Amino acid sequence: MANTPTTEDFQAQHIAELDRQLAKKDAKLGEYKTTLSTITALSQMGLGQTEWISVKDRLPVCDHTTILAYFDDGDIVIWSSCKLSAGKEYVTHWMPIPEPPLTNTNE
Repeated sequence: MANTPTTEDFQAQHIAELDRQLAKKDAKLGEYKTTLSTITALSQMGLGQTEWISVKDRLPVCDHTTILAYFDDGDIVIWSSCKLSAGKEYVTHWMPIPEPPLTNTNE
């Protein structure tokens, strides 16, 4: 019976799995905060669309233009595909990303 898991073993494995899931959620939260900071900065500069557009209201143009996509599982990603799904997750909202700033080549 030396190989039979104990209640303590099960609890330790369960706690370790919860810790891994929490670490993933913390990392995702950091990504969301970065994305939100970018959107807020663009809004304050008066650049670009700052409202999420529902795919029920309007679809992005399918020319591989890069958009910011919000998935039904809560992920926010920079997306440049005509496909509005990734595996079992689907884009529910999107917004265009503004063009990069023009640079002066003489500088």
